Amino acid sequence: MDDKEILRLIEKLQSKTISPEELKKLRALLHTTNDSKALLGLMREMYEEVSVASDDITYKNEEKTRKRLIQRIQKDNSVTRKRNILYYWVAGIAAVGLLSLGFLFLLQKQESTPALKWVMVSTQHGERKKITLSDGSTIQLNGNTKLSYLKKNSIPIRLVKLDGEAFFDITKDESKPFLVVSKKFTTQVVGTSFNIDTDIGKTVEVNSGKVNVYATSDSQALKLTSDGSAEKKNDMLSILEKTTRGKVSLLPGEKAYLNDSNKWEVSAYHHKNWLDNELVFLNEPLPRVLKKAYRNYGDSIAIDSAFANTNMTITFKGKKIEQVLNTLVELSNGKLTRDPTTKIWKISKIDN
Repeated sequence: MDDKEILRLIEKLQSKTISPEELKKLRALLHTTNDSKALLGLMREMYEEVSVASDDITYKNEEKTRKRLIQRIQKDNSVTRKRNILYYWVAGIAAVGLLSLGFLFLLQKQESTPALKWVMVSTQHGERKKITLSDGSTIQLNGNTKLSYLKKNSIPIRLVKLDGEAFFDITKDESKPFLVVSKKFTTQVVGTSFNIDTDIGKTVEVNSGKVNVYATSDSQALKLTSDGSAEKKNDMLSILEKTTRGKVSLLPGEKAYLNDSNKWEVSAYHHKNWLDNELVFLNEPLPRVLKKAYRNYGDSIAIDSAFANTNMTITFKGKKIEQVLNTLVELSNGKLTRDPTTKIWKISKIDN
């Protein structure tokens, strides 16, 4: 294979259009041919002089780099005519910015940390769906929920992303932990069943097994898998331990709530939830109760601001939305109406 082929592969690498087969071919060329070894050695020396290790690699001194490459190549008396030709091609690439000092980093990164490909499943308010993963684990989604799982799991853990509420029944596999990542916290399990509410309640409720819950900022677990910071499961869990703002371990019958101060509050859990058509509210603000009712039933509900600080402790089992709302109205001393055009329920304060 000639140097033009190397150039073509380098250009495809820089434009991120290179295929896995071509990437392997380029790597083999750069490590086996004498000319390419020399080029790689020069690039490696210069790369080590600056630590460029970001996802968006830029280097503003391409012209300076080109000149230094020229000087080093010209000083080497053993350079052959063929390598001189290769130098002109490489210098041209450097001049237009195709050969940055991040080349080696990009080559290694693309091969060791392939992009994660996600499959997303979502539900509307009042809708439910059940997902079965390749390992036999099942996930049941409540209304207004988004779940993303890996199309092909190429990392040493099982990983899903959740925005909303879902009940998990995870197949046990101690060699491959299961992580549920959300905006505010990450849940680690091996084999267990539990419920997670990432947005309204910010809770984790355990039915069986054991889970560890980490309060994380900006989905730390996803960052670890996407940028190659942790290529082994033990590295990833270790980094989660070090970067968490708070961790709790939960056993069956326990529930963790992440409060507004990003602190965990652990309490007892009675094992019944929306999956059993049972809604349990323990001293919860009425606006939050109605948000959960909207997610579960799918009916839009408006509320008077006068009820913002009204708390509720109540359980609904197998009730329809109108029955739930009528009970809440009685307890809050309000009135219930429904707009026939918009189909929106409204809880208003009774005028004296």
